[in-house]
Amino acid sequence: MDLTNCPMCSGSLENATTKTCGTCGADLTRWMRVMPAPPLVPVTAEQVQMEIEAKPAGEFSLGLGVAGAVGGALMGMGVMYGFYVATGVRFPLLGVGTGLLTGFGARWLFKGTDHTLGIICAGAAMLGVLGALVMIYGIDFSPLNIVSVVVSASVAYKIATR
Repeated sequence: MDLTNCPMCSGSLENATTKTCGTCGADLTRWMRVMPAPPLVPVTAEQVQMEIEAKPAGEFSLGLGVAGAVGGALMGMGVMYGFYVATGVRFPLLGVGTGLLTGFGARWLFKGTDHTLGIICAGAAMLGVLGALVMIYGIDFSPLNIVSVVVSASVAYKIATR
């Protein structure tokens, strides 16, 4: 049954799909017809098994992804320290490059993306940048350089999860 008059003020409604009364401003959604939800499609055990078998075994390898993350972090650490040795300039924001190398290395060897891989990449990138900062500054580096560590970890995580 469609509403033709407002139940609050008995004013005439322009159409049956109006959500508020034009005369008194009453909320009419309570009296509107609700569309029933579509029926759920039952899932059989055979369909679940076919979906599991559709993914080729061994396509993704977390071990290779971790190896890629560690390799990328070591390469980024080498680039940061090599830049310092070659130029004598301390540039901690090269940690972003370490995050990039870590994330792309893990993604390339993992052959995909994964949340767990992203967390591992973030940790590897943090350790790589911290190692490079300790090699460049010694143990007394500025706390402001922690920004480079956080940025590299977030870059590595984003790349490995998307």
